[in-house]
Amino acid sequence: MPENMKVSVSQYLRGCLLLFTAASLHAAQIVRGPYLQSPASGRMTLCWRTDVATTSEVMLGASPDSLNLPASVAGTRTDHVVTITGLAASTRYFYRIAGTPLSGTPVNTWGPDYWFRTAPPSGQPQPVRIFVAGDGGYPNQQSISAFNSYQTATSSAGKKTDVFIMLGDNAYDIGTDAQHQYPVFDRYANLLRNTPVWSAFGNHDGYSVPPPYSAPVPYDTIFQFPLNGESGGFASGTRRYYSFDQGNVHFISVDTNTLGNYDDVPGGNYGMVDWLLDDLKACTADWIIAYMHQGPYSKGSHNSDVELELVRSRDYVIPLLESYGADLILYGHSHCYERSRLMDGHYAVSSSWNTATMQKWPGNGSDLGGVDVTGNFIKSPAAAGGAFQKPAALSHAGTIYSVVGASSSAQSWLNGSSALVNPSPHPAHQVSLSLIGNLVVEIHGQKLNGQYIDQSGNVRDDFTILKGATYTIHGAAPTSEGALNGLAFPVTRTGSTAFAEQVPVGVNLISGAGSAPSQGAAIFAAGQVSTLVKFFPQAGSSSIRFGASLLATTRPVQDGESRAAYRISGGAQTGQFSTSPAATWYASRFGTEPSDSAVWESDNDGDGLSLLLEYALGGEADRNDSQLLPQGKIEGASFNYRYNRPHGRSDLTYQVLASANLSTWPLPGPADIADGPVTALGEPRRVTLPIGNPLKFVKLKVELQP
Repeated sequence: MPENMKVSVSQYLRGCLLLFTAASLHAAQIVRGPYLQSPASGRMTLCWRTDVATTSEVMLGASPDSLNLPASVAGTRTDHVVTITGLAASTRYFYRIAGTPLSGTPVNTWGPDYWFRTAPPSGQPQPVRIFVAGDGGYPNQQSISAFNSYQTATSSAGKKTDVFIMLGDNAYDIGTDAQHQYPVFDRYANLLRNTPVWSAFGNHDGYSVPPPYSAPVPYDTIFQFPLNGESGGFASGTRRYYSFDQGNVHFISVDTNTLGNYDDVPGGNYGMVDWLLDDLKACTADWIIAYMHQGPYSKGSHNSDVELELVRSRDYVIPLLESYGADLILYGHSHCYERSRLMDGHYAVSSSWNTATMQKWPGNGSDLGGVDVTGNFIKSPAAAGGAFQKPAALSHAGTIYSVVGASSSAQSWLNGSSALVNPSPHPAHQVSLSLIGNLVVEIHGQKLNGQYIDQSGNVRDDFTILKGATYTIHGAAPTSEGALNGLAFPVTRTGSTAFAEQVPVGVNLISGAGSAPSQGAAIFAAGQVSTLVKFFPQAGSSSIRFGASLLATTRPVQDGESRAAYRISGGAQTGQFSTSPAATWYASRFGTEPSDSAVWESDNDGDGLSLLLEYALGGEADRNDSQLLPQGKIEGASFNYRYNRPHGRSDLTYQVLASANLSTWPLPGPADIADGPVTALGEPRRVTLPIGNPLKFVKLKVELQP
């Protein structure tokens, strides 16, 4: 073989070896994600994409260095979906993503930033923080700044995001797989690895196929939304519309873009409207938040009076949501921010708006401030119109609508104006701004707060809903009506207290003759925060055990369905009751009736008042009540001696005595008289002695009648 031929062969073999070595050393890369999908109290789905096919492997644990719960899917692929079940609710898990390609270096991604928290059990109240971005599909610096401002504020406040909602048009211009990469997976990468992402289906998300946009598009496979109610809610069988729970908040995603969904009607073939009705009937959550892409009220870059998808949302979807008590409805499509009043019943064009009948609560809904005519948010009590209030679980009690469509682009208004504030807003809206930003919603118990945050981190709108009240029954106090002695249970409420309410209270009185269950009602007038519920035993009973509690109740919504009408704090009040108010007072504090009369001389809390005086003057056995002691004061030409006589002390005698020398106290003593109006604390009494009276010393004598 010629010499030059040998060299040529040698060089060829070396080239093959180098190619093989490069392939064997190729490190598989995660090029999308990881991102979280379809969480529940006991499950989570992890998704990611690799540049070459690998296995799909996940390890979970309580810390990054303690990962001992494996999960995997057989085979190899580039798009990975691994669902882990059997997890604990409301629990933080760290995770590692691994995968081995057919050749090359395996994927091994993990660390302190890779974690998620499972959802609380459905229905369990827990604070919820929601980040809402709409029409975020433009890859520009403004959208990055707006998101970074939110992240900075969240971190500074020591908070975390529980729910991330995108309102559609996530990937301009036609929703291809590649167009999703930057505006979704690159921009929100730090959020997606810790917080599940949800979305509504937007028109641009479906443009990669021809109308009616019902054929599969990348959106349908990128997102793994629940098909069968895995995350709570009623099974929809489609990712274009679905529902889920996060604690005591029920979320509903509605498709207002796909032909056959946005124009669906009740009955006939089971469609989106029938599913929505079933989902709402099954809902027992305290809060309902719905979201969609094209929504019912806008005069932004789109017109809800004429555009078909927006008009059709008012035919069946919006009336159904309002009839089941929806609290907040979010949508995008118009590239602006608009926010409504607390409203109900507006199902036609904007000219049919009637403030008198459709606005359910006055004011701007904010306890913080308000948006002025120039579009600036002014933080001051003078600008704040107060939170919106609504009863819990009541049909047509009021809903807030918010257009959040400027997370990456703010466009001109319908009339061509580029002003910050819409010169011709929709009459249902209180705020209309052409301004890039995102909405942040926080729910704590019976309070929902929303804030629109611009790209500089400034609050540009603020609103609050107080929904329903929390009711608490407190320990019994003795009471009397005429010759009857009984128990009075204070009941208080917090939250939305502007409405008149009647809350049922049940009591079970157990005596030697048997059990006597009965029911009363805590009756609140509008604005009233506390009231008394009184119960009286049957005559002849001397010692009675009791148990009293607030009774669960519901309010009807659409089609006779009902949900809990209010929240109850604390449990039942139990104890022992005597027909003697003093014995009842003692038993409610010490768990048993007094053993003998000597116990009344005890001063348990060292405040100078015996138990008898604590009872007689309205004190408590475990606090300093020295301020309740009678007070004497010279006023003008008289010496006035004052004390307060609480309600329900029918077994006591009060007598004011006076003396000239502290050794003799002649009877009868000076008469005491009323000293002002009777209050919830009791009846103020006064004795007046003119200056110069030989009686210079005064004392109060209290005796417990047998």
